[in-house]
Amino acid sequence: MARELKPTDGAPIAKNLADQWMKNYQHEHPEKDRINAHFFGRDIIERILAQDKCIGIRIYYGLDDKQQKQLLLVGACADGSNIWPKTVNANIIALTDDDGGVIGDASMPCPPYCPPEVTQN
Repeated sequence: MARELKPTDGAPIAKNLADQWMKNYQHEHPEKDRINAHFFGRDIIERILAQDKCIGIRIYYGLDDKQQKQLLLVGACADGSNIWPKTVNANIIALTDDDGGVIGDASMPCPPYCPPEVTQN
């Protein structure tokens, strides 16, 4: 059985440590088309967190049909299970709470959607 999850899981880290980890990533991945970050708006995050029994968000890595890296946001319950859409048709998006879980995607990648203070190395 998976370890139980808690709303308190995760913790802040110091900016200098975050900066170092980002530099480490950039050093290990010098390719020009490297994606450094993804932005998700508040609405999709709040929609996922508002789901019944959701205590946090699990982030999955994925590759789309064009082999572009994607992040997928999925609500998670305290017992470690994911909150997936109830629909069995893989092509239907959960549009209402009755449809079950919401999977977040369509993030804004950096680049090109980077904050002004980020330099592209």
